Amino acid sequence: MTNILHQKRARRIRKKLKKVNSGRPRLTVFRSSRNISAQIIDDKTNTTLVSASSIKEKNTKKKKTDMSLLVAESLSKKAMEKKIWDMETVNIRDYATDKHKTVDDTLYGGGFGMLIKPDVLARSRDQNVKSKEKIVYWSPKGKLFDQKTAKVLAKENCINLICGHFEGVDQRLLETRNIEEISIGDYILSGGEIGAFVLIDAIVRLIPGVIGNSKSLPEETFEKNLLECPQYTKPQKWEKKEVPNVLLTGDHAKIKDWRLIQSEDITRRRRPDLWKKYKKNKWKI
Repeated sequence: MTNILHQKRARRIRKKLKKVNSGRPRLTVFRSSRNISAQIIDDKTNTTLVSASSIKEKNTKKKKTDMSLLVAESLSKKAMEKKIWDMETVNIRDYATDKHKTVDDTLYGGGFGMLIKPDVLARSRDQNVKSKEKIVYWSPKGKLFDQKTAKVLAKENCINLICGHFEGVDQRLLETRNIEEISIGDYILSGGEIGAFVLIDAIVRLIPGVIGNSKSLPEETFEKNLLECPQYTKPQKWEKKEVPNVLLTGDHAKIKDWRLIQSEDITRRRRPDLWKKYKKNKWKI
């Protein structure tokens, strides 16, 4: 009888997952006090595509975080081998035509630094990017990358990232190739690769099934233009500081209200820009 109920529950869960996964494989993670394992599952065929586990790791003295990294590395490698996901890098020097493979030159009008040549980058773009594919260029002049932008980009089937160096790229390329400029913050980095890592991590985790508990996504920071409230775990008392009493009551309504008040207070004090957006949207609900 127990086995029959288990099978019914499993079928019910698979049916729900098929509706939200949009045909994409999902990542399932199991973690115990000692080990961690992960699987990429195709709900259409009810099969496990790839799996990885720390149980096979001989060095059992590794920390949990190290074990997690080993499993993640193993899983992503296997998934790439089975073409579940893919990432391709393009070296723009391959599209330079002179014998020195020059990709940059001095600025018209004078100034410090070098600029990536539009003809070289255009050849790279035109020979590698398909029609209607999204192209993102990391630029301090671009629109600030936020959770809303991550959600929009997560719906794209393919995203092409231009990781600039030097002083940037020729403006004519941006205007003629439908390239969107995005910034990850008001600071200067030596290259666009770090921005690319930020985008990849931010959007991949939004794909259905990647995050184990998808219900946690709407509660995260920035989802409602609010910073996340303070969080606590065991021990209940640590260095003479105790967990707020309301979190120990078990009264979910009171806990929800407390968390909202805390989030509002932190956002108002630390991020006036977000607080302004929150107040504006709050009255629309």
